[in-house]
Amino acid sequence: MAALWKFLALASVAILGVSGSRSVQSQAVFGEPDEDAPPMCTFGEKIAPDRQKLLRRQTVKAAALVADALRKVNDHNDIIMKWFRLEDRSEQDPEVVDRSVEVKKKLKQMNGALNLVHYMKGERSYCPPGAFAYVSPMHPMEGNRYTVFICDHYWEVVEDERVSTLVNVASKHFNTVDVRMKDGKMANSEEKCLQLDSQQAKFNAETYMLVVRALAKAQSALFTDESSRLAKIKELKAKMQELVGLDQVKESMNTLLKLVDFGKVRERKGLSSFSGQSLHMRFLGNPGTGKTVVARIVGELLLAMQAITPKEGNSTEFKFTEASRADLVAEYKGQTAVKVQQ
Repeated sequence: MAALWKFLALASVAILGVSGSRSVQSQAVFGEPDEDAPPMCTFGEKIAPDRQKLLRRQTVKAAALVADALRKVNDHNDIIMKWFRLEDRSEQDPEVVDRSVEVKKKLKQMNGALNLVHYMKGERSYCPPGAFAYVSPMHPMEGNRYTVFICDHYWEVVEDERVSTLVNVASKHFNTVDVRMKDGKMANSEEKCLQLDSQQAKFNAETYMLVVRALAKAQSALFTDESSRLAKIKELKAKMQELVGLDQVKESMNTLLKLVDFGKVRERKGLSSFSGQSLHMRFLGNPGTGKTVVARIVGELLLAMQAITPKEGNSTEFKFTEASRADLVAEYKGQTAVKVQQ
């Protein structure tokens, strides 16, 4: 994966007030990978090697989504209330509190399943049109691994749909199902999930997938104190290390973060810092090589390390926001600048 990656930092960071030319040596911020850790995925013999590679990549993405959702779940009861049909309750309502606890437990279980999964080729009789993967009650585990059967239809959809499928099917190891609506149709879309009642949503696998997607996209909470900020930095660095491969990217990010940290030390000592330096970056590479995941982690790290600071008097509105092309480019000429400013 690292071979497909090309990282370009469009910022040159000058070390001010230091006589002569010095280089800041990269140190082992991210630590060493655990060589004894079991592989995330194993495969049955009927899954071809090229498809094994794709499944590994998609499993990494699915696990990253669930882990991101788990990290944010405590700060977003509004998402829990929306998708589990509790909008008419207050956040302190016992049912809302209980559902939040249940969701957090379920996300932990799903994350564990995606990190110890065994893929097998699905039987044709269990793979009607529209079925991408399933869990069999007759073969739920392969040793200590959670078994997921992959249907041929899985390979007919785009990558994002495959990742969503893996999140969906992971929840089915923990008492979720494909809930049917009153008309007999599956609640397998956003519109249909929002027509379920609270008890139906509680057991619907698609609802959990939508919750994971919504939480992962949600804005990160601001830091309440210095200890939470430092804990956040440690967590994000560990998250970077958990990515498969990308050694050159990790080294580049390591150097950048060391320079940022060095600038903050200088600032605390009353010396010239890196304030005002551009930290714009471009992440280039083939689809599925981790560009978005790394960019998201780096953005949150720069915020946590206070390399990016709000304008004076505007701290209450300062937050990490992820934006795609659709969020920035307007439909009509002349409106793009307004969207970017917003």
